[in-house]
Amino acid sequence: KEGHRMRRYLTDRQIRGQKKYNADDLSTKSDSLTWPLDRAFFARLKAFERVTRSSTSHSKLPLWVSESGGAYGSGAPNLTNTFISAFWYLDELAHMARYSVSLHCRQSLLGGNYALLRRENDHQLLPNPDFLATKLWANLMGSRVLDATILSDSSDTLLDARAYAHCRLAVNQNDLVVLIINSASRRALFIDVPPALTSLPAKRLEFHVSAPTTQVDGRPDIYENRVLLNGRQFSQVDDPLIPISVAAAKPLVINPLSYVFVIFQGAHWPTCRTSASFNFQ
Repeated sequence: KEGHRMRRYLTDRQIRGQKKYNADDLSTKSDSLTWPLDRAFFARLKAFERVTRSSTSHSKLPLWVSESGGAYGSGAPNLTNTFISAFWYLDELAHMARYSVSLHCRQSLLGGNYALLRRENDHQLLPNPDFLATKLWANLMGSRVLDATILSDSSDTLLDARAYAHCRLAVNQNDLVVLIINSASRRALFIDVPPALTSLPAKRLEFHVSAPTTQVDGRPDIYENRVLLNGRQFSQVDDPLIPISVAAAKPLVINPLSYVFVIFQGAHWPTCRTSASFNFQ
C-alpha cells in the first residue's frame, strides 16, 4: 500500500495542471521547435525533482521509473525516434540519478516511435540516436553522482548548457566522467576546464555526439534518425565506442545542438570518496 500511495503521489503531483505531450501534439516539426528544449520542460523537471526528493527523505522504498519515453501513445514519428530526443532523455537520466532513482526503464527497445532500435528490411535492427546515448551512459557513468555547473562570464548559469558529472564505473574509479549538453541552436560552447583537471598527465577522452548536417545550410538535422560519434556515423548496435584524445589543459569545445561525454583519466577526484562540487566556466 505504501508503494502504491507513493506512485499515485508522484504521478498526481507530476502531471496535475501540466500539459501532457502525446503523438498528436508533436506530429509536426513546427510543433516540436519548442520541445524538448523549451524552459517549461526544465520547470516540469524541477517539479519532479522536488517530489522525488521529498518522497525519498520520508521513505526507504526505492524509486523506480518503470516506463519512460519522450511522448506517450507510442511516441511521435520523426521526433522521439530522432536525434532531438536525446536532449530530454539525457537530462532525465542525469536528474533521476541525482535523486537516487534506482531503476530506469526506457520505453521501448523495439516498437513504436520511441524505440531505441528500428527495424529495416524486415530483419535488420539498427540503432536510433537514443541507443547511442544509452550505450555511452551505461558504459561510462558510475553510480556516484557529483555536482557540476557551467558558469558564464557573468557567473550566471546557462540554461542551454548543462553539465552532469559522475565518477566512472567501479573498474575505473580514478577517472571522472562529465556529460555536457549544448542545446543552443547556433552557439558553440568554449569551456575552460577547472584548474585541478588541467594538469593531469593523461589526455582526456571525448565522445562527441551530433546529428548529420543538412545539405541546405550545413546545420545539424536534429530530426534525423542517424547519429554521428566523433563525426562518424554510428550505424550498428555493436559499433565500438572510440573516443578522441585531447590534451587535458585545452578548453572544451561543444558544437551547437550536440553533446559530449568527457573522461578525465586519472583524475583521482576527491569527490568520488567524499562530498564536494566543482564548476566549469
